[in-house]
Amino acid sequence: MTSKNNNTIYFPGLHALRFLAAICVLFGHIELLKKYMELPNIYEVSFIKESGRIAVTLFFVLSGFLISYLLFEEKKTQQSIQLKKFYIRRVLRIWPLYFLLVGLAFFVLPHISWFQFNSSWENNFTSNLVLFVCFLPQLALSKYAPVPYGEPAWSIGVEEQFYLFWPLIIKYSKSIFPWILGISLFVIACRNFFWYAYNHTGVGHDQQANGVLYGFFYLNRLECMLIGASFAWVLHKKKTRILNLLFHPMLRVVAYLSFIALIIFLDSPIHNHMLHALIFGVLIINLSSNPKVFLQLEHPVLQKLGKISYGIYMLHEIAIVACIQLLLVFDFSPESKLFHTCLYVFAPLLTIAIASLSYRCLEKPFLKRKRKYQVVRTSDSLQ
Repeated sequence: MTSKNNNTIYFPGLHALRFLAAICVLFGHIELLKKYMELPNIYEVSFIKESGRIAVTLFFVLSGFLISYLLFEEKKTQQSIQLKKFYIRRVLRIWPLYFLLVGLAFFVLPHISWFQFNSSWENNFTSNLVLFVCFLPQLALSKYAPVPYGEPAWSIGVEEQFYLFWPLIIKYSKSIFPWILGISLFVIACRNFFWYAYNHTGVGHDQQANGVLYGFFYLNRLECMLIGASFAWVLHKKKTRILNLLFHPMLRVVAYLSFIALIIFLDSPIHNHMLHALIFGVLIINLSSNPKVFLQLEHPVLQKLGKISYGIYMLHEIAIVACIQLLLVFDFSPESKLFHTCLYVFAPLLTIAIASLSYRCLEKPFLKRKRKYQVVRTSDSLQ
């Protein structure tokens, strides 16, 4: 972590990291959307199937790290946390694009022939809409058929739920670690219980209810955000011994090799989100705070792409389907290598173009208003 102008918090490399995570989600969803549209795909390849989910875990750790560090700093410098300003900042950052996506997914795209597929979700239109509006899209995704183009919203729902209680805990608690441990154990215990109940008849509720509850707790990865908060606490409190360990080259090598091993040898990270989160925590704290780290992601292009990463993450499915339809219109065979090559080239480019437009026309005006409610100044509205 560095400080610009002595009073502005800035974390090098994290804009780039956010962009790379968004792109990983995009590439995984290219194959998922081809599967939804009944086109040849390789979605069932383990790495492809899990890459997007693992990238979302990175988003969670990163959000937990950034939000917690700023809250710790606010409590230290102001002797308290101004909750009203915190929630206004979150609303101005998250809600405009979130509700744009909800509006498009529910009311616009289903009526455009190019973007129509998998309409079974409309059988539960009202229930889906209510859950999305109430920031419970992960419950909708667990209970009903996926809403096309609305799937990325599930992680935003999880983050919003995290923001409801975490600032209160930091403000009023003398020690955060009992809360981190308790909440994490509760979420993990529920996830594992309902996973077991879903796969074994006669346990808990009926199988359908067990499946919904398992899906909800599988998606509700609060422990990953809390791991990010733990790393933020270590950095903010300047726990030198722990930082020296985290900055040690051998630990970084072990962490990154472990991550590769998890991807290669484990088909699904249902029970391993915490392992991924811990590895990402090591990556984040080294990128942001270790001047000797080998991997440097502080580049102007990556910074700009990182600023629009929220739009990339939320709007990429629209761009992917548009590219698929364009290629089909121009008679590209979906079984040809040229089709897949063009899709993997043009879908990210179109996504970046749409995200740039979203940032300039929708997000940026709200971000300017958000600065009025900043208590701790951050560079480039990192959070």
